[in-house]
Amino acid sequence: MFDFLSYRTIAEADAELILKWRTAPHVAPYMLSKVDWDLCQQRLWIRECNARNDFFHRIIRINQIDVGYCSITVFDSINMVGQLGVYIGDLDVPRALSMYNFLGTQNHAFYTVGVKSIKNRIKGDNNRTLKMQTFNGYIEISQNSAQGQGRSSEPSLKEFELTKERWHEFRRKFGYFRDWDGLGTDCG
Repeated sequence: MFDFLSYRTIAEADAELILKWRTAPHVAPYMLSKVDWDLCQQRLWIRECNARNDFFHRIIRINQIDVGYCSITVFDSINMVGQLGVYIGDLDVPRALSMYNFLGTQNHAFYTVGVKSIKNRIKGDNNRTLKMQTFNGYIEISQNSAQGQGRSSEPSLKEFELTKERWHEFRRKFGYFRDWDGLGTDCG
C-alpha cells in the first residue's frame, strides 16, 4: 500500500538540495532555527550530522523522487527521548502521498534507534503540522506562550509527545511496519 514511500541516506552532494528546502518560504518560517544560504556551511553541517551518534537523517522519497527531509535527534540518551524534524521541500508532490512521510520515520525512531518517546515542539502558527501531530498519534502535553514572556512577535510553541507503546498500537491503522531502510519492525 505504501510502496511509493522510501528514504535514502544523505551525502554532502545533497547540500544544495537540502539548503534550498530549508530556506524555502514554505519551510523556513516554521523551523525553530534560522538557516542562512551558505553552501559551504551546509556541507559542513551534513558532514557533522552524519558523524553524530545521536542524530539520524534521510531524504524522503515519493515514487523514487526526492521530496523532503526527516531527522531524529536523541536529546535525552538516559531516558531515550527523541525529537523529529520533517518537512516536504517539493511543493509538487501530492499531499495525499506526502502526508504519510512520518510512518517510516516514527518506526525508525522507535524500533531502529530505540527511543522510548518522541517530543516535538511545533510553532503555534504552523497549523498544518499541528493537525498532523494528532493524525500521527501524538498527544499535546504543553504550550509555551512567547507572548507571556514579553516576545509578542514570536509564535507560541506547542509540545506533543508520542510514546513507543502508543505508536505500536496507533500505527496499525496505517498498516506500515518498515523503517527508513525498508526493514520490517516488530508488528506483534
